[in-house]
Amino acid sequence: MLFKIPSLLGALSLLSPFLNLAASAHSVAQLLRERDASSPGRHLKAANRAANLVKRHTNFFTSNELDLIYTERQTTHNEPNFAANVRVKSPTPVLFLEDFEHLAEDIVCLPGYITIEVHQGVDRIEAQRKLLELEAGGLVVTSHYGCNDHGERKVFKIGTVTVSKHEQVFLLTTEQTTWQTSFSKIDVEMYHTTESHTHRPHQELRRRQDSAPAGTETPTHTAPKPTATSTSEVNTLDLTHSLTDKKFLPEDSPVQIGCKNCSTYGSIDFSFLKFTLNPSLEETLTGGLDFGDFWDGGEITLVAHGMGAHVELLTNISLETGDFSFNLYEVPLLLGVSIKGVGSAGLLYAPDVNVNYSINGSFEFTYGFEINVPNDSRLFLDMTDPANSTIDGFQDTDVIPIPFQATADIPSGAFINVNLRHMVQIGFEFDETSWPLAMELGVYLDLPRVGASINHLSDVDENCVALAQSQSANKEVAKRVLTNVYQITPAVDWQVGIAGKFEAFGIPADLDTPFGNGTVNDVPASCMNYNTTSKQYTEASKLVEEAKKNGAGAQFNIAFATYAVGVLGLVVSVLL
Repeated sequence: MLFKIPSLLGALSLLSPFLNLAASAHSVAQLLRERDASSPGRHLKAANRAANLVKRHTNFFTSNELDLIYTERQTTHNEPNFAANVRVKSPTPVLFLEDFEHLAEDIVCLPGYITIEVHQGVDRIEAQRKLLELEAGGLVVTSHYGCNDHGERKVFKIGTVTVSKHEQVFLLTTEQTTWQTSFSKIDVEMYHTTESHTHRPHQELRRRQDSAPAGTETPTHTAPKPTATSTSEVNTLDLTHSLTDKKFLPEDSPVQIGCKNCSTYGSIDFSFLKFTLNPSLEETLTGGLDFGDFWDGGEITLVAHGMGAHVELLTNISLETGDFSFNLYEVPLLLGVSIKGVGSAGLLYAPDVNVNYSINGSFEFTYGFEINVPNDSRLFLDMTDPANSTIDGFQDTDVIPIPFQATADIPSGAFINVNLRHMVQIGFEFDETSWPLAMELGVYLDLPRVGASINHLSDVDENCVALAQSQSANKEVAKRVLTNVYQITPAVDWQVGIAGKFEAFGIPADLDTPFGNGTVNDVPASCMNYNTTSKQYTEASKLVEEAKKNGAGAQFNIAFATYAVGVLGLVVSVLL
């Protein structure tokens, strides 16, 4: 499985100083914890499909797997709605009580117990046999008045099951428990639908006046799949943002990094509506901690439209080496969806810039890049089987380095690396906050990662080719004017991957798993000449061209003056 950590204590040694999902002002988990009923976004309540309400069972039975529906609204046929299907699996038997309420005269929930009074037509011996399966650890999922708040479902662990003298009333002693401790796997799938749905009523149950039940025991909680009329939920992230002369570190810092001119533009369509959580604590209790046991499924699709960036950094350093990351900005919480009584899911987009360097001395320098991503570039990420993931278009991104400038001679052998990381955080937060595990996941796109090595050269032409090997027609001019030459050699690549952050029993861990990368090969090196008087770096080719023009003009002026003097002398001699 992915992201294996041998023990809880071992997680401490694997903390990554480079990747931090909470590098932005907020983490998606924090924003989800701050949500309430008044927060913007979608708020889903326990619901039933209208098609399922006509299906009835002739008696009680238990299951190890349930499909629970939650919707944003109550709708009739062909009305659009947003829904979530929460599929849970348990090693112990589970009774989904709302599937059998038509068999009951009454269901009463009070602290510590649930009573079920069955009506005359139910086979009480069979009902007793099935309900006794719940003793000593079975589960009941309810959505009934007295058991839970309106719009939610709750889980209760059963202690004992007793039957009244007339075998008509069953009393189940209960202890409320949580979703994450009750189920070994939780699948969440969100989708648009036009099926009819009704929200669960919140009133005392009385016997329903229904027609005779159908003679089938097929569970009504079959997984509701999106129909052909359903559409994927696409979240559009507007990347339009700019920063000018923005500093990211305190004024008294020995290093100052800022955006001289930084901007991003375009948009990203991001889809993430299906994921699998495995909240079992069994692995952790036996000494192993495996991120894949907590979050090991889902699909992500990312499509870029007109996406690009201009990142021009101004850096002032007095340290020989440094490694710094900072957040450019963040888009507020997207796809904030709360499933009442279960938890909340959401997205957060926050691009980060990472700068690391090795330069001997104190300097102020600017460097950066421009990128243009091909339109409709697409990334599909299969978190269940990463081998099925695909990337198309991003690898053909145009990268143009911004010319390097500095206030002094740069020692040979220096390097600068600048990385723009597009990160979309994905979070799911259970409503029950006492759970000792917290998780976040993200897909990142490092585009580009630009590195530059800086080397001092001598006796070279305008292309930084040694004069002895140069084929340039300007070798003599270059030898005269290029007196302090530097070659700046870029190395540009990209990487895409999954980043995860989780915390177990107070021990945090950050994990980074790339699944695709590549190199941009058509970025040329720069040949620059440093002027110690103006303290400016100038492209060597421009300097040579200017010298050629000035040199040709001087030769013309001398020739013209000589010719003019000769003509003047001739005229004077004739006149005399």
